[in-house]
Amino acid sequence: MNYSDLCINVQDTIENTVSAELLALWAQQVEQKVYNLVQLPVLQKTFTGTLSIGNPQLALPLDFLFLSHLAVIEDDGTYNFLTVKETNYIRQVYPRVATTGLPKVYAHFDATTLLLGPTPGAAYGVEIQYDHYPESIVTAGTTWLGDHMDSVLLNGMLVEAARYLKSDKDVVDLYNKMFEESLANLVSLGGKLRKDDYRTPVR
Repeated sequence: MNYSDLCINVQDTIENTVSAELLALWAQQVEQKVYNLVQLPVLQKTFTGTLSIGNPQLALPLDFLFLSHLAVIEDDGTYNFLTVKETNYIRQVYPRVATTGLPKVYAHFDATTLLLGPTPGAAYGVEIQYDHYPESIVTAGTTWLGDHMDSVLLNGMLVEAARYLKSDKDVVDLYNKMFEESLANLVSLGGKLRKDDYRTPVR
């Protein structure tokens, strides 16, 4: 279901016309809620780059939410997956920034930067697999969620609409139940999509 059809269905169901701004707000709120509850492949992205020699900090992509894995890649193609630690651990184990080598651990230095230990001693390759918020159906028109599980968006927006219209409690409860059922279906699908031989979904 594309965004235009989604908005039409919401307004037809509640038998009310609401502003485009409200519809967009409801859609984005539902997307954010869903993406924070369900682990889906569409949330994953991979960034590849090169570490700077002598610089223990690594900037994160602008759309970064949280890290799945961080690997440092040697010249021969060997992947070295780093272990997450606290910043103070790295400062204690590798107290001198000038001490360089192949990074073994990382910490979240701040919201946009990772701290590596030890400091990179070569221009190693780096691969970051992370989760992000995909483009909203409001701006994209069509999305994976709209194409594969539109009931989650529709029912979630109906919940928001019922609250806005101050609908009777039984109506709000009905929409909530429908949203929870469609969300449960999405959780099940998300588990099937991301499950492999080595791990199962973390959410």
